[in-house]
Amino acid sequence: MQVCGVLLSVLLCVGALFGESLQGIQFSDIDPKADPCRDFYEYTNGAWRANNPIPRSMDRWSRRWQAGEVNKEKLRTILKKPRPRLTSRRAASRN
Repeated sequence: MQVCGVLLSVLLCVGALFGESLQGIQFSDIDPKADPCRDFYEYTNGAWRANNPIPRSMDRWSRRWQAGEVNKEKLRTILKKPRPRLTSRRAASRN
């Protein structure tokens, strides 16, 4: 139990020194109400899971899946934009 408390203290000190995020650690995802010695997963991801429920269209959800869906939507937007027509001068220079 004491090791868990020391580990938690080190984690929080590193977070305070380096700001909100350090190499993938998102301190806003931490659920401070969860006991890290009993359920470390809930402690480290509880706040994110509470704020990001699984969409009905998905069978699982994570930060990675969320980023993938956001990127797909960005690509759809880019691909739907009309492309400018090539003028005859620009078309000739391409050949």
